[in-house]
Amino acid sequence: MSQPDLSQRTILVTGATSGIGKEIVSLLASAGADLIITGRNADVLDSLCKSFPDRIAKVLPCDLRNEEEIIALVEDCPVLNGFVHSAGIAPQMPLQFIKPAQLAEVFQVNFFSAFNIVRGLLSKKKLAKGASLVFLSSQATQLPLMGGTMYVSSKAALEGFARN
Repeated sequence: MSQPDLSQRTILVTGATSGIGKEIVSLLASAGADLIITGRNADVLDSLCKSFPDRIAKVLPCDLRNEEEIIALVEDCPVLNGFVHSAGIAPQMPLQFIKPAQLAEVFQVNFFSAFNIVRGLLSKKKLAKGASLVFLSSQATQLPLMGGTMYVSSKAALEGFARN
């Protein structure tokens, strides 16, 4: 399978400092995209800049649990051709032990941050015509995951948002 040519495309990637998000950065950089990367780990963001010096257009450290940082992230973004929301947290625990603040934190990172970034990008006219939006979910929304109430619920909400 040939790799798409993403040169002349600027793409924002959340969760760029670990796991799937870090791998997405690598793949998009290899395809020639100009990347805006965000995450909480400054050392990993620096390492990504060194690994892809010609592809990282901007580094915007951001804690997606913080609304003010999300607003600043949107403000600092140029017009984008794409947005990949790969940030996510997945604490597992039995339902009876979940505290409302824990549930709120998972929903903030996994769902509300994506919602608010897209809302901000649209209101600031920072999505180019034909821009792509990619939201990483999980097969756990379709299959049982023991102790996964918070994670599965937040990813199901993200899927509903993506469909509308």
